[in-house]
Amino acid sequence: MARSLANGHSRCSAGHQSLPFRKSAFREEHIGQDGHEIRQLCEEGDLQKAFAALSLMDREGTVPPEPVYYSLLKACNKRKSLDHARRVQAHLVHHRLELTGFFGEYLVVTLAKCGAIDESFEAFHRLHYQTVFSWTAIISAYSSCGKGPEALGMYKEMRRKGVGPDEVTISSVLKACSTIPDLDEGRIIFADAVKYGFDLDLHVGNTLLSLYGKCGYSLEAEFVFSRLFVCNTISWNTMLSTYVEHGSGEKALLLFRQMQAEHVKPDQRTFVITLQACCVLTKEDTFSTESRSVLADFGWALHADLSKHGLAPDIFINNTLISLYAKCEHLREACHLFCEMLECNTESWNEVLAAHVEKGSCAKALQLYRLMHSEGVCANQWTFVLVLQACWTLAAQESYPSIGELGTKLLPWLDIGEALHADAEVKNLTSNLFVGNSLVKMYGKCRKVKEAEKVFALLSKRDIVSWNSMLSTYVDHVGCEDKALELYLQMEARGQAPDDITFGSLLRACSGRGSSDLCRVVHYMAISSGLDGIPLLLNTLIHAYGCCASMEDAQATFYRLPKHGIVSWNALIAGYALNGDGKRSMESFQKMQEACIIPDGITFISLFFACSHAGFVDKAVEFLDYMGNQGIVLDRKHFGSLVDLLGRAGDFKSLESILWKMPLHPDATLWSSLLGACQMHNNLKLAREAFTTASFEQPEETNTYVMMGNIYAKDGLHNG
Repeated sequence: MARSLANGHSRCSAGHQSLPFRKSAFREEHIGQDGHEIRQLCEEGDLQKAFAALSLMDREGTVPPEPVYYSLLKACNKRKSLDHARRVQAHLVHHRLELTGFFGEYLVVTLAKCGAIDESFEAFHRLHYQTVFSWTAIISAYSSCGKGPEALGMYKEMRRKGVGPDEVTISSVLKACSTIPDLDEGRIIFADAVKYGFDLDLHVGNTLLSLYGKCGYSLEAEFVFSRLFVCNTISWNTMLSTYVEHGSGEKALLLFRQMQAEHVKPDQRTFVITLQACCVLTKEDTFSTESRSVLADFGWALHADLSKHGLAPDIFINNTLISLYAKCEHLREACHLFCEMLECNTESWNEVLAAHVEKGSCAKALQLYRLMHSEGVCANQWTFVLVLQACWTLAAQESYPSIGELGTKLLPWLDIGEALHADAEVKNLTSNLFVGNSLVKMYGKCRKVKEAEKVFALLSKRDIVSWNSMLSTYVDHVGCEDKALELYLQMEARGQAPDDITFGSLLRACSGRGSSDLCRVVHYMAISSGLDGIPLLLNTLIHAYGCCASMEDAQATFYRLPKHGIVSWNALIAGYALNGDGKRSMESFQKMQEACIIPDGITFISLFFACSHAGFVDKAVEFLDYMGNQGIVLDRKHFGSLVDLLGRAGDFKSLESILWKMPLHPDATLWSSLLGACQMHNNLKLAREAFTTASFEQPEETNTYVMMGNIYAKDGLHNG
């Protein structure tokens, strides 16, 4: 793209042309002396004194000539003062002055540019004769406020009445087509531009360029850009923006280099778009650690280049740079820039919140929200989406307290989530779709099904994320699998099409129920929806069939995958383990290694489970050594399987050694497993030690007391 454009005509960076100047119908030599003071005050921009002078003329019984009204309207137009424009109009009505010619049209223009489109439209229809000037004023006003269909309708009406457009009309109506967007109508308008000789006009070219970009036709936009005889910064920015909007980050950076080579002076928007292009590149599959470093350095260089062009880094540039640093995993640089900013807005806070959430520093994100709140910064919908995401992420880690940034002591994430819910209610944001979806997910991760149901029921509008969040809540909560299936039927009845995440949740519900028939039904629905080829869904399907004791189906699904990754192998190994086929689990693990797939912690959870139920103590010890050599960290589930395995085998020497090595405090499940092993093998000594520690650390856990009572009863020592 860069080469083809460079081979075209030379571009002029000095081509900052203003809109075509419309000459006034009033010449100085035709203006009388009456009201000279008012005209002078209008030229100086002092509307207050000008209207005071107008009131004085009223008291003297003098009716100002039209040039005075023109001067007043011109000043109102310049200041965009609707109140003063309405006062001029009221004065005209009071004196029953007929709005004719350019003067009447200029009233239409002033009202339109001051934002009073309806009043401008009424004044327009009172004109005896409408020229392209007044038509364009209405079209431009509609276009500027996003009323594309109305602007297009006015243009068609103008053409039906035989009024030919000028270059400003064409630019305005093309801009209107961009807001709809409607490329077919845009092409018809451009045909008029060619007919009237405006096709090479800079402003017409820029709006046509924007139209193609908004409609997704980047090749056509490139063609228009290459045909522009003179380009200004707006032209380059529009082309850059087109590339960014369509994910062509590399092309955008090449175009920026060409812009520099042709000595076109960039503005602040140029730098914002170029930084956005860098952010686009971070989303590509080939994005590597080296690429992160290069892009972060490039962003910093852009930031430094601002001063060379006489520009100061504004808030939008800083916000975009924070976003780039976050996507490049340079959290420290993002925080440093944020702290150095002299001016911050809500978006600035949101960017730094997003940086922490993406990096996994969720507790820090919640602390930043608290600081944001204390500084009086107004949170918006995206603020709540981010902090609720931080909250549910921490809640999901509840089983692994050492992972959190705040140590082993858990904060009450549910209490924080409820406080955020209350804050959102104060700002009337709970009805917002994105905030509502986040609340459903937060309550779901905090295992508060009823609260999630209440939020879900109050959502006035639901999208696929809403339904999936509620489905996930049911699936994550043991015993709610039937509710998940019922909810899917409601979703189907409401006409909401499912996606792969929906079917993934349904398969997890089938796993909870252990129903292979339901798995097959969901599998068929996924095939019917054309989603059965998604690897993530197929992996979930392998796991679901495994949980439902249908390993033939699990195996068949496994071999349907074009490529087997760690998730696929883990699902197959887990399936065999759950069905008590330890030998097939070991064989699958061997094949996985032969395929050069490196196992992870999840792999060994299944292998330890398989060893536990097959009694492969020696094999489990081998796996334990393997994990240590590979630097794979053991978590609570690994220790749980090992305690269960060694306890079943009665190997209490190894069991005590494992407990001493644990970096985590045993939870209720582990204590139950240990006490169960002690009861099975009559190991009263270890049982007493385990009970003493468990009752001290978890005094509210009644199951340990029951199990210890059973051990004493079995040993015949319940009285002593």
